[in-house]
Amino acid sequence: MLRNSALAALALLVASAAQAADRAHYVNSSADPAARLHVVETLPADTTPLEADRAVLFVHGATYPGLSFDLGVPGYNWMDHVAARGFAAYALDIRGYGSSSRPRQMAGPASEAKPVMRAPEAVRDILDAVDFIRRRTGVTRVNLIGWSWGTVTAGAFAAEYPTMVERLVLYAPVYSLYMPERLKAFRLADPEDESRFNPAIGAYRVVDANAIRSRWETQIVPENKDEWRDAAVAEAWIAALLASDPKSATFEPPALRAPNGVLMDVFEIFSGRAVYDAGRITAPFDMFADYLRGSKGAMLDMYRHKDKLLEAMDKAIILLMRDVEKGPQAFDCPFVFIPLHWGLDGFMSPDQFNTFYWPQLRSIIHQLIDRDLIPFVLWEGDCASRLEFIGDIPPGKAMYMFEKTDMELAKDVLGDVVCINGNVPPSILNTGTADDVDEYCKNLIQKVGKGGGFVLNGGIGIPDEAKTENVVAMAQSVYKYAN
Repeated sequence: MLRNSALAALALLVASAAQAADRAHYVNSSADPAARLHVVETLPADTTPLEADRAVLFVHGATYPGLSFDLGVPGYNWMDHVAARGFAAYALDIRGYGSSSRPRQMAGPASEAKPVMRAPEAVRDILDAVDFIRRRTGVTRVNLIGWSWGTVTAGAFAAEYPTMVERLVLYAPVYSLYMPERLKAFRLADPEDESRFNPAIGAYRVVDANAIRSRWETQIVPENKDEWRDAAVAEAWIAALLASDPKSATFEPPALRAPNGVLMDVFEIFSGRAVYDAGRITAPFDMFADYLRGSKGAMLDMYRHKDKLLEAMDKAIILLMRDVEKGPQAFDCPFVFIPLHWGLDGFMSPDQFNTFYWPQLRSIIHQLIDRDLIPFVLWEGDCASRLEFIGDIPPGKAMYMFEKTDMELAKDVLGDVVCINGNVPPSILNTGTADDVDEYCKNLIQKVGKGGGFVLNGGIGIPDEAKTENVVAMAQSVYKYAN
């Protein structure tokens, strides 16, 4: 079976390579005069680039190049799919990947150089590709689709150059998570000082066919992996990946090289430090407690410098709203995510909340609504005592996501004002069974789902550690019990 799949994969690979060569473009790198960037193009049938009024750029992840979006297997080519719907489709190979130039540090042994190609350098490549696409098609804004680490680089590009982005799609996104166990598992931390990146990691890593196959299979639940995956497609993809590195055959077994700069980004991300600022909208008090005064300083300011704190937060509102001009409104996304954590029940009294927290946050919510944006507010922790205040906004204009607040109470108090979102606990998604999730979601839907205005979700989204079968059970519960 595997031999037949391999032969089929080889035939598909040869056909795919011949087809891709006709659509390949090489763009000069603005960061490195000696480097060229490989950009492959797929156009709608019977059109020229200038006849396309929409363009999309696919941005790959940490290990595999842009060919993942352009696999020469009928029915499994994402670029063909969007081109058939009227988009001029492009896929980029960041420097160090696929058919783009590789940094000189990747020519010798990996141990002889430090990791290369971090997110800011990838953003330069995306800028070069977007400039090429805009010149070639005449569009002013390009849609971006990022996969895995590509969500970091595409997101960073959108934050830096919002006027060039029409829409941003994040597939398997990562941003900022404190997960020291991941750092240990990936051996990214210095064994002698876990707060530092491992200095033993070199310029690049090599990945062979078994590693590619194994990584995919760990994410497929059934024991028979072919239940969820066509074996011929898997082998065609693996063959194409290995063929994308001209030095693949020099390794035993054959393997592709991938730059390790991404591992430095991953180290920062799993240390709880985002490598770019996805959006600077928050409650003014959170801004001061998180970034300027610290939790202790902000708490003391409420007692010792009340008037100065209130005056400063009023000025912070102006700064926070300026950021909206550069963010969601700029690339036509109506939602503004506002994560909150200092306003929960256990930190402030109701009087303090109604003095130092809610009036300023309410002002921001009203201004967002006035700009035809949708505030998407995450209320961390238990905020039951805040419900009587936070309904004082225009009805039908915002979404509130609750982590631990009693959802039945939230629906009773706010059901006519906002759409509520949440609050399946991460503990049940991570450690429970599919039956546990089904039962919890059933009760939640029956209590707060009647009449609409409710989005079933994890309490703070879906954790990375959530069991696949539990996430599936949560999704299926909507179809089982919503009606």
